[in-house]
Amino acid sequence: MAATGTVENISSSGNSEGNTIHTNTTSQDESRYLIIKFVNQEDKVLHLRVRRNSTFGAAFEMYRKSSNLSVMPNFLYNGNRISPSVTPAELNFKGREQIDVFNMSYGG
Repeated sequence: MAATGTVENISSSGNSEGNTIHTNTTSQDESRYLIIKFVNQEDKVLHLRVRRNSTFGAAFEMYRKSSNLSVMPNFLYNGNRISPSVTPAELNFKGREQIDVFNMSYGG
């Protein structure tokens, strides 16, 4: 798929097993970009290539649109919610990290 700003959808699949990511990157790209794996509650996987110093807001919006969601889900890394204003560099992401995605639940 085409890049949108600082985020690019590079692969998606129906499960988290056996995913291979094929992307043409140079060493300069590798230093500026990270591949981040988004996994939802049904184990559907979406890999996005994001810039290290760009906020997660664009990646979260790309995930929402790619998943045809009308409401923005919650994004967690190591059990902690990620703010859209934080960058991968601020969370010390090195690449290939997994972000867990949970749909919003309402009511009690």
